[in-house]
This record gives sequence, structure tokens and C-alpha cells, in this order.
Amino acid sequence: MNGVVGSALRWSPTAPLLTPDGNYNYMNGYMYGTDRTIEHPFLGTLWVNNNWTDTQVLSGLSDVSTYPSNPLANIRERVTRSTNDNLISNLSLKYKLNDKLSVIGRYAYTLNSGLGESYQPTRIVTSVQWKGRAGITNSRSAKSLFELTTNYNTKFGKNTIDAFIAGSLEEYAAKNSASTARGFSQDVTQFYNMGAGEVFAKPTSGYTGNQMASLISRFIYSYDNRYYATVSARYDGTSRFSEENRWGLFPTISASWNVNKEKFMKQFTFIDLLKLRGGYGITGGQSSAPYSTLEYLTSNYVAFGETLGTGYSSAIMPNKDLTWEKNEQANVGIDLAMFKNRLTFNVDAYYKITRDLLMSVTIPVSSGFGSMWDNVGTIENKGIEFSTDIDIIRAKKINWRVSANISFNDNKVLSINQEDGGFVPIGGDNGLNGTLSRLVPGQRVGDYYGYIQLGCYTPVQLAEKAPTFQPTVKEGNRRYKDIDGNGYLDFDDVVKIGRSLPKFTGGFNTNLNFYGIDLNASFIYSYGNQAYNSLRSSLSYSYTPTFNARYQLTTPDMDDETRRKILDNNEKTLVQYIGAVERGGNSNYEVEDASFLRCREIYMGYAIPAKLLKMLRLSNLKLYSTVSNPFIITNYTGYNPEIGSGSGLLRGVDSGAYPMSRTYSFGLIFGL
Repeated sequence: MNGVVGSALRWSPTAPLLTPDGNYNYMNGYMYGTDRTIEHPFLGTLWVNNNWTDTQVLSGLSDVSTYPSNPLANIRERVTRSTNDNLISNLSLKYKLNDKLSVIGRYAYTLNSGLGESYQPTRIVTSVQWKGRAGITNSRSAKSLFELTTNYNTKFGKNTIDAFIAGSLEEYAAKNSASTARGFSQDVTQFYNMGAGEVFAKPTSGYTGNQMASLISRFIYSYDNRYYATVSARYDGTSRFSEENRWGLFPTISASWNVNKEKFMKQFTFIDLLKLRGGYGITGGQSSAPYSTLEYLTSNYVAFGETLGTGYSSAIMPNKDLTWEKNEQANVGIDLAMFKNRLTFNVDAYYKITRDLLMSVTIPVSSGFGSMWDNVGTIENKGIEFSTDIDIIRAKKINWRVSANISFNDNKVLSINQEDGGFVPIGGDNGLNGTLSRLVPGQRVGDYYGYIQLGCYTPVQLAEKAPTFQPTVKEGNRRYKDIDGNGYLDFDDVVKIGRSLPKFTGGFNTNLNFYGIDLNASFIYSYGNQAYNSLRSSLSYSYTPTFNARYQLTTPDMDDETRRKILDNNEKTLVQYIGAVERGGNSNYEVEDASFLRCREIYMGYAIPAKLLKMLRLSNLKLYSTVSNPFIITNYTGYNPEIGSGSGLLRGVDSGAYPMSRTYSFGLIFGL
């Protein structure tokens, strides 16, 4: 929240970014003023108004780390630099034994070296107590791959056979190191002289690596360009799992039928293509962190009397039973083209079962660790997807083609490996009601869980509630629903409050060519999904719409009309009173509709006619302009409803993601 976007949103619109003397302003909000100045031990000169004493100001800024940074200082003063060098190399040799049989050897090597440099001067609030902070990170990763493939191709009569068998060895290794320093007497050296700092953090370094060996085979058979069948299999071994679970076999089979090649289809002259497709297969996943099955040590500081030394302890909770995640999928499809390919239509339907889902799960702190990798359960995914392309106009001077697609997808947790029949939490703990999402048998993946907020407590509702239900709340605090009616706000009051999975998604494109003018536009959309906007709570008192809708206290000197408006608002608002201390946790207050229609790009170009090109002595000349992300239609109050934050099991969590930019480009293409 103290990045550029977060600090800008938290900054009060009534407080300038620069003080009258031209320095950065660190007084955000109602204490700012030009009446006088006082000196802060870390922030320096502060401009305040006479409504507040020096003691009150300094007390309010006692914890500088929680104070929002000046967004202008964030932009101007923070120095962040990233340098990457990449080497990508490939070597292949092919030896043809005869017309049907060949052998190919391939070696690929990729090397990446990265250098990260950062410096935060004292003019940024988060580093004032550090007196400047510099950091340097170094990383190096290398990946090598060796493959040996034997290919066999033959054709006899109307039969065609294409087969290959291959073996591969793959290795990945990465190293990293980092160092930081703080306490700089001046900022000029930044990260170029780390030794100029006064305090040095303990340097860190790390190494990770994994290897994989595979045996791959594939057999493709076709008859008369009408019938196709493919059978393939992989036998993979990975170093990420223990020796007894290291290897996995993953077969697939598919077939297709070009129906339009059959004799009985000749009467349907308007059909150019009609293909039926189907397949079934199993693929493997090995997404767990390397060494998750091994018990290894990490270093820690240990006190021996008055001497601080280095000791070692277990780094993780190993799971020697980890095994391959298996994705079993069946799919069918239809491809159709008609009227000389002016109309094409595709349908794909699939059903997928993921068994032994790999996931880092939270474990009891009594174990001495916070999490471990495990095969947590079985998930079902199913869906159907449609796409079409239509030539609305196909003429010599005018062409107009439109394409569109739509997808309907859903999922469900079939089982989890919890003996007590509970649930598997997803994501970090976000308050007293636990994690935002969870894997629950029979429920959808990616749903949000939390309390139901009914509004804010009025004096009448405070008098009516049970003494044990939110016992410390006051007027203006958030009021939650007692789901089980036991008079306590506890885990049994946590229910489903939203879904991150859309009911359907899709897009459409239009391409128009009119006498040398090209006009193209592309759109995407999503419907039925919701986002968890965690910014809503933190910005309740600084974001104007929610600030104006907050719960307000009435005073005896208010006129009747003002009092009536405030009381009416207090009955329905979800924004609590300023300064109120609420019970933390997820609630429906942060859940918003994230459906949207976005125009991704509009392109316009004009090709100069041939006659004019001849006069200009050019072979071609084209002018074009493009605008990316020109507009979006949505009810979401955040910057971007297309939120991908979180793991593959949880999406749509907005913690202050940077908004998508709108870009304009103009160009000229010519040839002599």
C-alpha cells in the first residue's frame, strides 16, 4: 500500500504534495496547515495547523512505518534498476538413414544473469528511520536440454504412418545472493557504494535445482485424409519427488474424422469442412517446490549466553509421499466450414479430473512450520467453448469479417485428503475468520468466504444485539450477521460471499477493409465473476465516494434536515465511522461485481492507391494508427477488473494492482 498507486490513493486531496518551502509534505490529512512548523526527529520540518498541539502531531506520527509515503517522492526519489543478460543457444544434427527413417540430436542451453539495484532515500517515509536503504541482488540460472529423436515416416496406398520415439534429459539450476545496507550520511552514492552505510543486514544466498528425464513416443496413422488416429505416451522422472514416486506414465489417444471427404457428402456442396474430433489422455504435473520431500537445514542466529552465534534447524516440513499431479481429460469437438469458408464454426467440450492436486498447505504451528507441500485432493473441471468466423461482405473493394468466441466453464472439488472432512485453506490468513478461499468437497474452486456485513451499528441495534456478539463494538462499527444464531461471531458465521470464476468469458473482433482503408477492433468480456477489492477497507476514509457515504455521528446543534439525512444514511451504509475499531476479517463489503467488456485495441490504416504510388516512385505506402485499451464498461470500482492476483486456485484479489495504460501509436510503412 506504500507503492505509487497505494500511497496516491491514501493521500488526502486537501494536503499538497509540496510544502511552501518546496520540500516534500509528510503531513497527510487534517493536521496539515501553514500556520506554523515543527520538527520531527525523522521526517524533519512539518507544516501543521493551529488546531493541533505539537504533542498531538508527534504522537500521531509516532509509528512512521504506517504513514503513507508522499506519492510524488515515491515517483521522483525511489531508484530501482533491473539488468538482465540472456543467452539462448540451440544445436541440432539430423542424420537420414533412408527415406523413411531419420535420427535427430538436439542440445539447447539457456543462461540468464540478473542484477537488481534499489535505493530508497530518507525522503521516502518508509525509509526515513533507516536513513536511506540500498539493496543489491544477483541471480544466475541455467537450463540445459538434450534430446535424441528417431523418426519414421512411410506411406503405402492410402495409408500414412508417422512415428517417433525420443529420450530427453533436462537440468535446471539457479543461484542468488542479496545484500542490503542502511544509514547513509548522504544519498549521492546510492547502491554504488554499499560500504557507505552504517548498518549492514546479514547477506543471503541460495541455490535451487531440479532434473527431469523423459522417454516419449508417438504414433500417428491416417487413411485417405479421412481418418486420423494418434497414440502417444510419456514416461517422466523428476528429482522433485522421492525415489519411490519419481516416475510417472502418461498416455494419450485421439482420433478425428473428416466427414466432408466421404462420398455421401458430395451432395452437400456448400460444406467445405466437417471434422469430428475426440481424445482422452493423462498429463502429469510436478509444480511442487524443489526439495519438498527432503529434510534440510537452514541457518539461524542462536544466543550462547551473551554471545550470538550461528545454529541450524530444519528448514521445512518434508513430505516424502509427494507424487505426480495427474490431469485426466476427455474432449470432443466439431469443426465446420461452409460457403467457400465464408462461415466457420468450432465447438469444443471437455471434462477434466485433476487427481493428487499439488499445493502448499497451511499446517498447525505446533509442528514448528507454517506450511508444507501435499497432494491435497481431486478437482473436476468441465466446459464448452464456441467460436465462429463470418465473412459478412466479401467483394473486390469491400471486405468485412467478424469473429467471436464464448466459453462456459465450471469446476467442483470432488474430495480432499482431510480425515475430519474439513477444508483446505487457500491463500494467507486475512483476519479472524481465516483464509479468503478454501477447497470444500462439493463446492466450487475460487469462491470467497467471509462474514456477511449487514451495515453499521446504530444506537438501537447496539441495544438489541446479544451481549456476547461483537462485545466491544461501538456505534458506527461494522455489524455482521449471526449465521448460526448462537450469539457469538465465530468461524461458524463464515459463509460463501462471492465467486472468482466467471459464468462465461469470450471476445469478438471485427475487420473491415474499404477501398484501401483497414479498420479493426478487438473486444474481450467476462460475466458473472466477482473480485475481492481489499483496497475498499483501507481506503474507506480517503477515497471520496466511500468517505462521503461513511457512518456519521449526530450532534445536538444539527438542524432537522441534516440530522434526517445522516440518520437515513447510517441505516444503510457499510462504511464505518472514522476512527472506529472493527473486528478484522473478510466480508462481503470487499466483494464487488467484476464483469466487464473491454475494447483491447482499435486499428486504422490506409494504403495509398497504386496510381499515386507510381507517381511517388514507391512500391508501397501505408499510414496507420492504433489505440490500445481505449475503454472498458464495468461496475467495478477498482482500476482493473481483469485481476490475476493469487494462485491458480484463487483469482480476483485486488491489493492495489497498477492500472492498465492506454497507448496511442502512429506509423508509416513504405517501400522503395
